[in-house]
Order: sequence, then C-alpha cells, then structure tokens
Amino acid sequence: MLTQARSSGLLPDATVTATVYSGTDRLLSPSAPRTPIGISESLSGFFLCLGASYKHKNRVLALRIWAAAREQGWTGDLVLAGPTPPDGNSLMDEDAFLLEHPDLSRGVWRLGALSEAEKNWLYARAALVLYPTISEGFGLVPFEAAAHNVPCLSTRAGSLDEILPTDVPTIDLGDVSSTARLAMEMAEEGPLRIAVCRSLNLRGADFTWAATADRLVEFFWEVIGRPSREPSRTTPLLETPGLRVGREVAARNFGVLHRPLAWSVRQVAERPQLRQLVIPPGSRRLKLGGRFVGYLDRRAR
Repeated sequence: MLTQARSSGLLPDATVTATVYSGTDRLLSPSAPRTPIGISESLSGFFLCLGASYKHKNRVLALRIWAAAREQGWTGDLVLAGPTPPDGNSLMDEDAFLLEHPDLSRGVWRLGALSEAEKNWLYARAALVLYPTISEGFGLVPFEAAAHNVPCLSTRAGSLDEILPTDVPTIDLGDVSSTARLAMEMAEEGPLRIAVCRSLNLRGADFTWAATADRLVEFFWEVIGRPSREPSRTTPLLETPGLRVGREVAARNFGVLHRPLAWSVRQVAERPQLRQLVIPPGSRRLKLGGRFVGYLDRRAR
C-alpha cells in the first residue's frame, strides 16, 4: 500500500495520499462445505496455497517449500487452488518443477476457481495455508485462514509488512529448508499454531468494513474540498462545518470522483448484509453519504 508505493518510487515524499484499508470482519461464508471438483473426498492434512496463479503469487515457491517439507518427513499433499489468468500465470513454471520432480506429482492437486462452499471445504481440512506472494494490494488470505482456525505462513512482501502482526513468523524467501521446517511446526497441533491464529485474528479486528466506509466518505469530502492550485474567487457551492467547496474545485474533481463512487455505491446497495453493515439506517454515515452522492448525481445531469 502506501509504504510499498513509496519504496517502489511511485509516490514522491511530498505527495498527498490517503490509505483506505479493506475490512476483514466478513470473511466467513455460511455456505455448507462442498468437495471441489477434481480432488479426493478423503483428502485432509494438506498444505493449501490459495489464489490466482499469477506469477507474483509465487506458487512455485509453495511447491518448493512443500517439496522440502516432504524431504524432512512431511506426508501431507499440496493443494494449489485459484483461477488461472490468460496472461502472466505460472502454470508453465509449475509444470517444469513437477517434471523435474516426477515422484512428487501425485501429491499435488491443482484446482481452478472455487465457490465459497468449496473454499470452506478446503479450509476445514487444510493443515496450513501457504501465502508466498511477492506483491499484494492488501492481503486477505492470512486473515481468512485464521478466521477458519488455520494458521497461515506468509511473506511480508508488499503491503503485508504493513498489515500483518509483528509477532507472527513469516516465509524466509532466501531459505526454503528452514521455511519448510517452520511450515511443518505450524501445521501440527501445538502452541505455535494457536498463537499464529490468535495474533492474526486480533490484528484483523483493526480492519472493519465500517471503518472502511467512514474513511471513504471522509476521503471523498477531503478531495472535493481540496483547494485549487490557483485561488478561486467564486462563491462556495457547498458549506459544511470545517469544509468549503468552490465551484471550480468541484468541477475539476467531479470526473475523477463520480465513476468510482457510483461503482462503490452500487456494490454496497446490491448486497443487503454489507449495506446494513456499512450504512445502517439512520446513521450519520448514511446522511453524509446521501448528501454527497446526491450532489454528484446532480452534477452528472
């Protein structure tokens, strides 16, 4: 996120920025677990690597960690699950690894896109979730795994270093052997497994969709109210306590704001449970958001 963008040289130090985090308080689906197509119904106690097969998800490293664990005595399988994008996927690299290690191929299950019911089945039977990604915008998987009482061994790459608790062990990208030993310890019932799940769940409580909604409303008002580069002498168009918006400023920012905000509003409006959580009836958030959306809708006509 912000730290990653700055370290990558995408944001000069003086750039005005705002970070709005995702929520982690609606990760459990009520769907009854269902066995995914293409996997044995009796499978359990496996390492699970969940996510699209983009190269940056680093699924080949999951294969290498699992293979090293097998060499050290681990007997469970590995499940790679997630949709395959047409471009930029790692399937050829995964195939090459399995061709070099034909004795391991029988223990690897590769699944496509999953329903919530199928994902619940995998979480219910997994011993450990591996998350070897090298770039993330947020990183929900560790929190989702912990919500299912499954520990997650993740990297701290990208935004993960910003959001993960400081006390959970993570993948050493330069040492597959020691990472495999750590993975095996986390996968077994014991104090480390319990501690990792507890720490992730406690940290996840900091990221709520209610806070996300509040910050988004605050952010949009902040942008609309930001002064123009040249002082405007026009009469303010909107006035609220602590906020004055000039016509020229509003017009300049309108095109940038209307489309993404309209999309966000539709996403919330079409999901009753999320709508109840984000904008409960009678709340101050609903009133402020309604005023702002109404203003943008009038400007769109």
